[in-house]
Amino acid sequence: MENKKVAIISDTHIGSERSRFRYIALNDTIGLFKSMDTVVLNGDTFTLLGKPSTRSAILTEANREHLQKRMDTLFIELERILRECPNTHFHYLVGNHDGFPPAYDRLQELAKHYKNLEPHYEQLILGDALFTHGDLNIPPKYLSTRNAFSTDRKRNFSLPGGVPGEMEQAMYQDICQNMKQAGRLNNISSVFIGHTHMPVFGYEVEGVRFYNSGGFEGERVGCIFTGNLTDDGHLKDIVAKIIEPKMLGAPSL
Repeated sequence: MENKKVAIISDTHIGSERSRFRYIALNDTIGLFKSMDTVVLNGDTFTLLGKPSTRSAILTEANREHLQKRMDTLFIELERILRECPNTHFHYLVGNHDGFPPAYDRLQELAKHYKNLEPHYEQLILGDALFTHGDLNIPPKYLSTRNAFSTDRKRNFSLPGGVPGEMEQAMYQDICQNMKQAGRLNNISSVFIGHTHMPVFGYEVEGVRFYNSGGFEGERVGCIFTGNLTDDGHLKDIVAKIIEPKMLGAPSL
């Protein structure tokens, strides 16, 4: 059997006023998606609500009404992607801006109609690669302050390479610890996360290589990772297609 071609992207934040990954970029990207066997949308594909920005937040009635309107508008784009790429299997991991319970329920309903859509709430494992958005792996001390987070986010280091900030490294340690407890650490070679909008290529922690496709808001640099999933479950030949901010843009919703 042939290797399966895989693409990974996170934090496009389609629908956000600050997002630079709008319809022009999405249209250009569909061609890449069509050439893939599998696409992993690794969280915050859409910004359904700006605030609250935690998936466990208690939604007010006004929040719920606004969320419903946003889903009605934005998920049209998701359905378009699914229709135009019928031979590509999409794994949709939710993040803190699109992981609210009503939104996840809506994704599960869509998956009944589109067999190439598979929603995931916390994580996904494909072969020796683990995918998770990362918002559930932030150590408690960073939940009470934005200082380290906001400072680190201003740095757009080049790919490959780059040394993650203090919070990112703490997140990686948390993920490794969780894998140890689950008895999976020796079976995972690569972890793909998002959330921080910080591009990272192959930063190694405890023998595991971490990847982050960056962000697509403001002037931040984002990328799409591609690789090949072998018959024996090894994700190899990982490369990053860097998408500069100047390449993006279109009218906001």
